[in-house]
Amino acid sequence: MALRTGTTEGLRPVGLRRGRPRRNWAERTNPLLGRTTAMPARSRWSAIAAGLSTAAQLALVAAALVGLQAFLTPPAVIVHRPEQELEINASAAYFVYPRPGALYDSPGPLTGDPLYFTRLVEQVEVIFDFVLSSRPTVPFEVRRGLTLDVRAPGLWRKHIVLEPNTPVLAEGGRVAVAYLLDPVDLTAQIRDITRETGVEPEGTAYEVNLVASVETQMDHGRLQAVLSHAFQLLFRPELEVFEPSFSPGGRVTRALETREWRPNKLSLLGFSLPVVTARLGGTAAVGALGIWHMTRRRPGGPLPSRRERRLKRRLVLTRGLADELRRWPRLYLDNLDDLVRLASERDRAVLAAPADEPALYCLLAEGIAYIHVPDAGPQPETRP
Repeated sequence: MALRTGTTEGLRPVGLRRGRPRRNWAERTNPLLGRTTAMPARSRWSAIAAGLSTAAQLALVAAALVGLQAFLTPPAVIVHRPEQELEINASAAYFVYPRPGALYDSPGPLTGDPLYFTRLVEQVEVIFDFVLSSRPTVPFEVRRGLTLDVRAPGLWRKHIVLEPNTPVLAEGGRVAVAYLLDPVDLTAQIRDITRETGVEPEGTAYEVNLVASVETQMDHGRLQAVLSHAFQLLFRPELEVFEPSFSPGGRVTRALETREWRPNKLSLLGFSLPVVTARLGGTAAVGALGIWHMTRRRPGGPLPSRRERRLKRRLVLTRGLADELRRWPRLYLDNLDDLVRLASERDRAVLAAPADEPALYCLLAEGIAYIHVPDAGPQPETRP
């Protein structure tokens, strides 16, 4: 560290402190000199501008966060839209026609009883009703079939096709299937099969299932639906009585769906925003934050050096500094870095003259004024 001696008279304000004169000074007491010094004060408009700048930063940060959430959200979703729909509903009913006698007064149809005597019944009429519908309403092909299945559970089974799948005309979207069962004839077939097999079920009823089925298709086979409905007679092992049983109805639905992509949206405070728009907004916000950061750190040139940052933290502007230092013993330093280093070691402030006074930096410590005058020649050491 080089020390020079001399005075400050006749020195021009050159160096780091040259620039536009500062205005709007606020007075405060300098504890180093024991007098009032001038410090720049913020105007009302600068405070408003600072508040608006902070609000803009917060808005940009919020937009960047929304953009981040948008990048984590798929831009589009797959929606399954029904293109065609086909529905079949089935119902069934039965009517028992008895032989008039001591038990049944008339041959009128009976229904709803839990069981009937086989030898007293002439026929059982079963009616299946199928209702077909499509959306949108288009012509469709219909085929119907009818089968009879007789079996002794766990022993044997006989399958009879009464009507193969035959194309029919569905007038008004309805298909009806009717068939007459003869209980006496069924019991005769069951007895013949039992004699041939030589095996009779123990405690198990014989099952007779009448099954009607409807098959339809539309759009050249792209959409198909099949629905079967069954009516059952359960014959007791002695074949003297039977019980009717069937399900009240059935339903089948087939749909042909089309997949399509729809833009996804983000829900924010009750508002929806397309994901793509949120991504673009977030990217723009990040770019604006980056530009703002660079312009704030580089207002007119390169980043400040380490010495300038250290000096800025300790700098105190003081008016009339040159006149005040005439009463102090002075040591002149060639390098401003040495002055800043001394201020850091002694934890003192660096006093500086404002821009409209001769350029001067000073450190007061241990009764001595350490002075640096930018671009000044050799100065002698002086004492008051």
